[in-house]
Amino acid sequence: MGDSDANLPLSGTLAVTAAQLGQPVTITSPGPKEGLAGTTVSTTVSAADSGSGQTPTFTATGLPAGTAISSAGAITGTPTTAGTSTVTVTAQDGTGAQASTTFTWTVEPASDGIATTPLVGYEGLCLDVTSDNNTNGTAVDVYTCNGTGAQVWQPQSSGSLVNPQSGACLDDTGNSTIPGTQVEIWTCTGGPTRSGGCPDGVRQSRRSNPLTPSSRTVPCSTQSRPASPPAG
Repeated sequence: MGDSDANLPLSGTLAVTAAQLGQPVTITSPGPKEGLAGTTVSTTVSAADSGSGQTPTFTATGLPAGTAISSAGAITGTPTTAGTSTVTVTAQDGTGAQASTTFTWTVEPASDGIATTPLVGYEGLCLDVTSDNNTNGTAVDVYTCNGTGAQVWQPQSSGSLVNPQSGACLDDTGNSTIPGTQVEIWTCTGGPTRSGGCPDGVRQSRRSNPLTPSSRTVPCSTQSRPASPPAG
């Protein structure tokens, strides 16, 4: 059986899918998103298509309630419900070729009984708890102002600053007074003193004793640091 030379040449149509031809569509993730419920959002997902004359259109799953994506990749709307979701955006062209990207979107409560005024400083950036993390030792830096709880700070009568979302104080890492020291958040009581007897934002440390292999607790009086300067 089989074709003989007498039956050649053959003619016909062979169906080939876009997937068999390679991946002409590429998509760029916008990265993790966060914001407050009731606050308007606007972000764009971009894609490219190497196919001749092809323009991808966009769809998405997992978007926060109250938001939607346009066929051009613009995500807009007003999130209505607090929570964290995993968003998947897909770009597909007319041949069926497609690409997807996934990112997280965190929506925080619009009203949680705390002030929403951030501390704005250099280049209009806000004092921010890194990655919206509430764990002791999380670094504090400056970041684009976004209205989230990671950027809310309340001054205390003790001179400390409390981040209400985490319930932690702004703290000098390792109790250092050296300019340029990375600051962090650390547990505080919310009162004029901490459970260990130190002011909020001042953490007792264990330092090596050169005379013995043990360590000792440094009294608060040797750890005190000037109050954080006002944001400028």
